[in-house]
Amino acid sequence: MTEQRQILVSAKNEDGRTVSKGVGLAKKPLDKVWAFATDPEKIKSTSRFLKDFTWNQETGEVKMRIEILTIDYTLRGRAVPKPHPQNPRVEFTVLEGDIVPFTAELELRSPEAQFARGEGVPSFGAGQTLVRIEGWSAKDRALSWPMRVGLEILLQRTAGALREAVEAEKN
Repeated sequence: MTEQRQILVSAKNEDGRTVSKGVGLAKKPLDKVWAFATDPEKIKSTSRFLKDFTWNQETGEVKMRIEILTIDYTLRGRAVPKPHPQNPRVEFTVLEGDIVPFTAELELRSPEAQFARGEGVPSFGAGQTLVRIEGWSAKDRALSWPMRVGLEILLQRTAGALREAVEAEKN
């Protein structure tokens, strides 16, 4: 991976659904990024689009309100953390709300987990974490081209703000 540490995102339609993907590096060890990614208060404070966020980690129930271009959207769903020492994940499913139903997965990878993926896979240094997110809408609920472009912009800005917040946090 380059030191430039770009955040790469895309949103495209495949088989009647919208698939979005993003990847980037954070200059923090995996345990620090995981602690941040599973802390509802920290999540709430890092995105200007996120106006309200609650996550009951015992039941997995999530309720959030986001605002995009002065329009409020409410989402309800379930987030399930899947801890792992080198490759933890959080799966989030929107069950109801103002936006099309979708599922997303946040994946964190340590340098060791990245190396274990095999030959030809880009590597990165110790003290960094690869952050990957993938989302897909429900079947036959693909977004229009302008909405996909908007989604890419939203993902890019949110990912950048989250990375800055994680890296700025004191140990």
